[in-house]
Amino acid sequence: MNDADGIRAVRTFFEGLFPRSCATCGRGFATLREYILTTTPLGPTIDYDIGNARANAGPQVGAIVAARCSCGGTVALTGVSMPAVLSRRLREWIKTETERRGSNSAEFLEFLRNRIRQEVLDAPT
Repeated sequence: MNDADGIRAVRTFFEGLFPRSCATCGRGFATLREYILTTTPLGPTIDYDIGNARANAGPQVGAIVAARCSCGGTVALTGVSMPAVLSRRLREWIKTETERRGSNSAEFLEFLRNRIRQEVLDAPT
C-alpha cells in the first residue's frame, strides 16, 4: 500500500460515516466536508490498535478523531466499524511508513488527518 492508496482508503471509510450529528446540540453534518468546514480539530488522532500485540487477535478499537462542534460539544469519528482486513492493512502501512520516515505513529496519524482534511477541502463541490 502506498500513500495514495492508504489515504484513499481512510478517506473513503470516514466519508461513509456520514451523515452524523452532534450529541450535544443535534447539529447535523451531512458529509465529511461539512464536518471539516464546521468543526475544529480537537487533540491528536489516537489509534488504540497500532503497536498493540493483540490487535490482530480480537475486536478492534481503531482510531478516534475528535473535533469541537460550534456549540462546544465533541464530535468523534472512530474506526470501530472498519472491516478487520482493511484495519490490518492500514496498520501495516502505517508501521512501514513510520519506520521508513523515521517518525512515530502519532506524527504519521497527524499527517494523515491533515492530508485527508486538505483533500476533502480541495475537492470540487
